[in-house]
Amino acid sequence: FADSVLCYSSNTALQQQQQQQQQNSQTPKKSEVDEIVYFWDTIAHKNIPLHQQKLRNVIAIRGHIDSEYALIVHREHEQTIFASLYNSIGREITKHALEFTNASMFCITSEFAIVTSAHIIFYFQHTRSEKLRQLLPTTNVMSDSSLVRKVIHIDNLSDRHRKRSLQTPSKDPVVAVCGHGEYIVIARKSGEIVCYSMLSDVKQFELSKSIRDDSVCQLQTNNDLSRVSVVHQSGTLYVYEVANKNCILQLAAQMNGGSSIRDVLWSYDDNLRFVAMDRSKLILYNDLSEEQSFKDESNTVCAFKDFQVLSFNFDRLLTTPNQPSLRQHRFTYQCKLLSNVQTLLSSTNASPTSKKGGRFSAYEMVKSLQSKHGRKYSKLWRLICYDSLQQFDFETAVLCFIAMRDYGGIQFVKRLK
Repeated sequence: FADSVLCYSSNTALQQQQQQQQQNSQTPKKSEVDEIVYFWDTIAHKNIPLHQQKLRNVIAIRGHIDSEYALIVHREHEQTIFASLYNSIGREITKHALEFTNASMFCITSEFAIVTSAHIIFYFQHTRSEKLRQLLPTTNVMSDSSLVRKVIHIDNLSDRHRKRSLQTPSKDPVVAVCGHGEYIVIARKSGEIVCYSMLSDVKQFELSKSIRDDSVCQLQTNNDLSRVSVVHQSGTLYVYEVANKNCILQLAAQMNGGSSIRDVLWSYDDNLRFVAMDRSKLILYNDLSEEQSFKDESNTVCAFKDFQVLSFNFDRLLTTPNQPSLRQHRFTYQCKLLSNVQTLLSSTNASPTSKKGGRFSAYEMVKSLQSKHGRKYSKLWRLICYDSLQQFDFETAVLCFIAMRDYGGIQFVKRLK
């Protein structure tokens, strides 16, 4: 979460501390703390998790690359479960006691935190949207009391005329949930997939009932809610187009050690790219076509941004949770487009006779792709621009700043000249 902070928990280090305390004391004391939660800023502090929190029983940790906070669901007493938000330095910002004890699905977006059971949905707003913050004058800032907080039965959300109590089970329970911004996407046992606005409870879209079982284990959406992916427990992957409500990709699970999808993550800044984790490999997709794959058996994908996938080996990390290492625990995979641009730039710098041939070729390639697909390639523009400035190629640097609509950068190059 917060772009570069990894949050994880382990009771290993705490158990070792307790054993040492018991060895030094004749009367061992029973500790009320079960786990240590670590906050590791992978950019600012590459090998040291400077911030820690002790919690009794951590049920789930969820983060989002665009969220300022991590959602930690934990139990403080035998029956009381809390949903807390922690910032990047491990400080608890807010805490809500849950009105139900069987919470099993959790997620956080850039604006909302979501905790659900099979019948009850609880969500609360932690950040206002960028558009709303721009509309609000600095002298009239909304108070925290105006943030949305709601506990609702799933049947009451789908039918406003119903008034079911929270204790009443639903005949069509929730099997998976995900969120994006102010929106929540819910998959139910009947196969219905519906998206609601958590600000207004208004239905945004509904997909056809093509999945008629409760075997859905993961639900994800891309960065503009135009596509939804569904992963089944069997390992089958479905991708739906929201506009026409059709399934546009189906990857059936293969038996006897064949393909079986276990996790999917959409790109943060590209609505057509996603990464899928198979039994033994990581597969990059570009607009439903497999672009490339990498052997990866035990890592967990945590982020997909700027044409790079970041994954961490938690099995290895949790053996020494207080001694993280980017070299040992983090793995980076690049999309083919990023690799091609870097190859062109390195070939230009390696050849003293080529002034800017490869660099300008990279610029032309990205420009052509942007005009063809209409996507933003900010990472690639920055890469070419930085390389151009290093080589004093001000002409290409200005073209990159123009493509990024960076007026300040253009003025900076003028001053350099």
